[in-house]
Amino acid sequence: KIIASFANSRGGWLVIGIADDDHAVCPVPRLSADYGQLIGELAAGTFSRPSFDVRFIADPDAPDQGLSWCV
Repeated sequence: KIIASFANSRGGWLVIGIADDDHAVCPVPRLSADYGQLIGELAAGTFSRPSFDVRFIADPDAPDQGLSWCV
């Protein structure tokens, strides 16, 4: 649903590691697979594939965890 909404609008920000209900930080592990590759595979089935850029921001206290965001 999120990828389709990005494709049907002017895009936005998707932050992975922030709770929906109270916006608390919930760090996610740094994956050995690239988040961009995973999101690209999910978007491959959409009619109008949106362009996107994915970044991982590591937690300074725990570099193997952090936030991932997609623009």
